[in-house]
Amino acid sequence: MVFTKGCANRQELQELFGITRGSLPTTCLGIPLTINYLRTRDYTSLVDKCINILESWQSNTLSFSERVELVKSVLYNTLSYKKNSFNFPISVCKELETMAAKFLWKGKIHAWSWDAIGWPKEEGGLGIRMIADICRATGLNYYGGAAIPNHYGLNG
Repeated sequence: MVFTKGCANRQELQELFGITRGSLPTTCLGIPLTINYLRTRDYTSLVDKCINILESWQSNTLSFSERVELVKSVLYNTLSYKKNSFNFPISVCKELETMAAKFLWKGKIHAWSWDAIGWPKEEGGLGIRMIADICRATGLNYYGGAAIPNHYGLNG
């Protein structure tokens, strides 16, 4: 429950509902609540969660196509709830994409650049979209549709 400055009976309401006074920053349904813009350090729990997901998979027993599908479905769906709520800083996007690339290539030399992997399958890529572009596209819901890169088929 959030009380405004002008709430005169704050103490009575806290006792009535049996709640204690909290402070910001805190989280609600996994989303950080704060009066400030979120910084890179505010995303450490999300990055740690993605690291745990990637480390739990045995990449050496999976084929390349299985690793691609795991990155596209499981890892990106883990991010979907939070990326629909706010844009990630570029540094967080890069860190998450680096983790996904390392998992995808199993620590070997990368055969394709990460940008080429992000192209649609029809255009020779693997269809793994850039996290920053996904955040930008989901952010369009709030801003009325700005222009985004054409090769993703998401014109505003």
